[in-house]
Amino acid sequence: MLVSFTGAQSTGKTTLLDVCAKAVLNDDAVHQPVNHWVFVPEVTRMIKRTHNVDINEQGTDDTQLLIMNQHHVNVMSHRNSNRNYLLDRCVVDGYVYSLYLHRHGRINDNTWSIVECMYKHLLPEYDWIFYTHPEDIPIEDDGERSIDIDFRNEIIDIYENEIDWSEYHRHKTHWVELRGTPEQRLEIMLECLETP
Repeated sequence: MLVSFTGAQSTGKTTLLDVCAKAVLNDDAVHQPVNHWVFVPEVTRMIKRTHNVDINEQGTDDTQLLIMNQHHVNVMSHRNSNRNYLLDRCVVDGYVYSLYLHRHGRINDNTWSIVECMYKHLLPEYDWIFYTHPEDIPIEDDGERSIDIDFRNEIIDIYENEIDWSEYHRHKTHWVELRGTPEQRLEIMLECLETP
């Protein structure tokens, strides 16, 4: 399976990925479907460090093209593997953040067209996408993520009001919203992944 989190910054994706990875070490706490997974940390910080590009609301054409490419690499790595993958972020994040940047004149029309094309191309590859709901999760400054509340709120608005979820069902990609504590979110995930 190819499984990913998606959501605005500071909504618990990395925390949940860490909870899942640690749970794998304790067989009593984990059901069979979570065993033998590859855990892939989010790409944005890696792209920033590797290529010295701006991220968040200061993202550029280069930033978004590199990020979308890395989402493609993650999908291809999974496709060529016999293991399950759990990703911190996926192509949905690249699409949502690129839409924000395009609206604010940070990326050009050609880049946006490439993002749209890659989004449509990669979306059917995901088996499960878990949306980390921002409810009751404040922005935490980690030195890299944006703490601009207006930026975060606009990203949340795009997720909640502008994504065509029917497209996911058509591709047989399961979309599930996660709320609650990391432990409650993990329990929801496990229930979903155990469903035949």
